[in-house]
Amino acid sequence: MHAVHVRLADGTVRTGFDAWRRILAELDGWRWLARAAGLPGFKQVGRVSYSLMARNRHRFRVGGT
Repeated sequence: MHAVHVRLADGTVRTGFDAWRRILAELDGWRWLARAAGLPGFKQVGRVSYSLMARNRHRFRVGGT
């Protein structure tokens, strides 16, 4: 419940920011972001940002009033 998990075809599991990168890599129109997110610096910032967002996800409201 603390992070997104993705199981790849070969059985390996990715979690958190690395899982989101893998998901984006499979979506048309988002592959560029998956590649950019793998660059040095971006990857480290992404992992820290993902961790902060995941820990505080209950504070974010999506849709509704």
